[in-house]
Amino acid sequence: MKIVDTNVILRFLLQDDEKQSPESLRIIESGEIFIPNEVFVEVIYVLSSVYKFTKEDIYDVVQVLLNEDNVIFQDNDIIDVAISTYANERLDIVDCMLYAYKKCENYAIETFDKRLKRLING
Repeated sequence: MKIVDTNVILRFLLQDDEKQSPESLRIIESGEIFIPNEVFVEVIYVLSSVYKFTKEDIYDVVQVLLNEDNVIFQDNDIIDVAISTYANERLDIVDCMLYAYKKCENYAIETFDKRLKRLING
């Protein structure tokens, strides 16, 4: 199993580089790929801050990864809840991940963030 970094995922999703995009496709389709939570969060951050994708577009593009049979996320349930929450709430991806840990694993989340607190206490 291979771990891919943010750049490989971005080239795969965006197909925006003549050399790296085909290579990213080869890498991702060549066997089992593991995506740690940290890499997932960075992909979301880069898509929103650098590429100016809307939350809805980010949700759609992440579905491409989630639908790849050979791509394994560190925490599939957490990722599913986090990306759905991200698409529908005015929270950043890290806060959405925290909410997902609360919802999926029942972790207690301590925060001063009013929006996150409201969602958690729902």
